Amino acid sequence: MSHEEVQKKIEEKATKRAERELNDLREVLSTASGLRFVWKRIVDSGFFTLSYTGVAASTDFNEGKRAEGIALVSLVLKARPEAFLQMMRNAESERIKDEAEMQKFAEEA
Repeated sequence: MSHEEVQKKIEEKATKRAERELNDLREVLSTASGLRFVWKRIVDSGFFTLSYTGVAASTDFNEGKRAEGIALVSLVLKARPEAFLQMMRNAESERIKDEAEMQKFAEEA
């Protein structure tokens, strides 16, 4: 087998693996619990916050976490772009619902 043939087989395998991973993510994003799980990972990564803390080591750590969140968002947008907006809408609905419940608890106290 020539070098070119080996290289082509390696590239085909990598392409198949990447497609399988995207299909796995599509499956996860097709469920409400999967959307919640992925959204929590994105938020916990610091995707929406600044990494800078004033201390180099902790800033670097935060930036590493944030880079993972950016990679996850990139995969979500590649696998199922509408899922990102759906996750944002779901999270906002949950926040409003939780806020109303807390308000109710405060009024009852």
